[in-house]
Amino acid sequence: MCDSYERFAVCCMSIRFKLLVLLLALSLLPLGILRTLRGGALEQLGVEMGNLTREALLENAKNQLLTTVEDQARLLDQGARLLTLALASQADRAAQFIENGGRPDATDSVSLTVSEAVHELTSWQVTALEDGRMQVYPEGYPLPPQFDPRHAKWYRDALRSGKLVWTIPSVEPSTHQVTITVSMPLRDASGRTVGVTAIMAPFSRLLADSFRAQGLTPEIKAFLVSTDASEGTSQGLPLIAQYEATSAEVSPENTKFAWCCPSGQLRLSADDPQLGRAMLEDLRSRKSNYRQAFYEGRDALWAYAPTDQWGAALVIVAPVDHMMQTANLARQRLEERVAQQADTSLRFVLAAMAIIATMALWVAGRVTRPIRDLALATERIAQGDLETKVEPHGKDELASLGHAFNNMVPRLRDHARLIEAIALAEELQKNLLPESLPQFAGLEIAAQTKFCEEVGGDFYDVIKDAHGYPGCLSVLLGDVSGHGLDAALLMATARAFLRLRANQNGTPAEVVCEVNRFLTLDTDGTGRFMTLFYMEFDRAAGMISWVRAGHDPAMLFDPEQSTFTELIGPGIPLGVVRDYAFLQQDRCWLLPGQVLLIGSDGLWEARNSFGEMFGKDRTKDVIKSNAELSSQSILDALLASQSEFVGTDTSEDDITLIVIKATQVKNAKNFCWLYP
Repeated sequence: MCDSYERFAVCCMSIRFKLLVLLLALSLLPLGILRTLRGGALEQLGVEMGNLTREALLENAKNQLLTTVEDQARLLDQGARLLTLALASQADRAAQFIENGGRPDATDSVSLTVSEAVHELTSWQVTALEDGRMQVYPEGYPLPPQFDPRHAKWYRDALRSGKLVWTIPSVEPSTHQVTITVSMPLRDASGRTVGVTAIMAPFSRLLADSFRAQGLTPEIKAFLVSTDASEGTSQGLPLIAQYEATSAEVSPENTKFAWCCPSGQLRLSADDPQLGRAMLEDLRSRKSNYRQAFYEGRDALWAYAPTDQWGAALVIVAPVDHMMQTANLARQRLEERVAQQADTSLRFVLAAMAIIATMALWVAGRVTRPIRDLALATERIAQGDLETKVEPHGKDELASLGHAFNNMVPRLRDHARLIEAIALAEELQKNLLPESLPQFAGLEIAAQTKFCEEVGGDFYDVIKDAHGYPGCLSVLLGDVSGHGLDAALLMATARAFLRLRANQNGTPAEVVCEVNRFLTLDTDGTGRFMTLFYMEFDRAAGMISWVRAGHDPAMLFDPEQSTFTELIGPGIPLGVVRDYAFLQQDRCWLLPGQVLLIGSDGLWEARNSFGEMFGKDRTKDVIKSNAELSSQSILDALLASQSEFVGTDTSEDDITLIVIKATQVKNAKNFCWLYP
């Protein structure tokens, strides 16, 4: 009896049994939930989703209308600018004919031709003189009988204003098209007005094709209105032209549209007077916008945008119900779809309950087998068998877990190889640093780098016979941003550039500038950079030259005066600005006994457990108290003092130091012993 109970308890605690209970519960709970919530909840969901869809489509329609009217306004302004340029060119050519004693007649009609792009916008051009002579392009253009341009409004407006003027759209008698005229006076060499030249452009050519491409229908109306302060009132905006259907077809695609001028003084106004005032305020502020208000008894969207010419604006009015036809249809279909989904879900739950109850045991067994295999394989890994693998089946999460398990051991091996590669990089970096420092008469040099990680970004170099000149010594110290393998690789690249360039002709400034140009090609966009202190000792000239590229200044200690001098100079880090012009600093040779320290900020920025920095004052104290010792002893004293200061804390940055001490040299008469 007891054994039977224990077997039952073990069975109940197994994953297979738990999965069976879980699957059965999941099959029954949805049925109860759906029966409880099905009623009005799904219907309400459909209504809400339909409303949200309608609101989203309405907002999209508003933005679409605004974009359309803004594009058309820009297109109209562009055409106006082209016509203005064409008229100015036409006036210049006509003035040249007049100045040369010629006459603008049909024998030289090329004087009125315009560019092909502008020609597509124009219907005809005319140059008329005050004595009645005129020239028309193209030749043979049909003009009304007894046509005298001097009586035309555009002619009188140009003479009265004395400058380029626009004549608002009007119906041209010969073609019955709504035409815009741009005209300007002609003057002879003395400045006297002798006539007017003009270009006529059908309004339909400026905007009709473009409006047609936007898919306007008879339900959607477009207007050109005036925004002049003398005309615009709260009763509406004066109507200049209207884009309307000229033929009624069964299908909107076949409906023809054209720009027409209103008969009489008509105004465009909404049913709400507030809209007219708000539109006028926006347009006078050169602001495009959209609003919603009733037009001719229908709720409509109003989109408008100002133009740069004529004090006019474009307005598009679209009924909301017309714009929302698609939204209403989508809402209806959505509600139907929600109802269908509710019925489908119920049937699916009933079927799923039967299927899950039948397959629960089989599924539970299939699911638990990979888990059991993974448990056994993990135990073998714990015993040291790194060749252990499992056999994943299927493409589910458990199969992915099996593949991840099989990839674990190779990744461990890859990790070991990475550690080996880092060790190799560390060895490479150490080999890149000078094994020994060259001897140089008059100077005693010591240098050392202390890395905070296996691979760091600090480096130094001492190059004898720099630029191929005996007696010239280059000393440099660089500090690459960051630590680790990336910093070491950038350090190796920079060191190679510096060694190569330092052995070619050039000044220290030229060396640093050229190395910076090459280094920027590798660091651009990576955020990496390098500070550098580059110094050259020219024994023949008795001079010292240096370039400071974002690095801390070197410290020069004079034991005779017991003072410190910083070798400063302008400059930014290398690898930041490709064509930066680095400047060179110069001074006389060191006096015997003087000590020069070039170091990285890892020394004076080292912190102890209290957060206190080692600082430059401590650095100077160590140099001052050990100035009589050799350069190597001074360097050792600095590192020992830093280690004692930080205690057991790990340094957060590399430390690189170069200590140079001046000694007495023979034949010193050629050296400049004065301070700069």
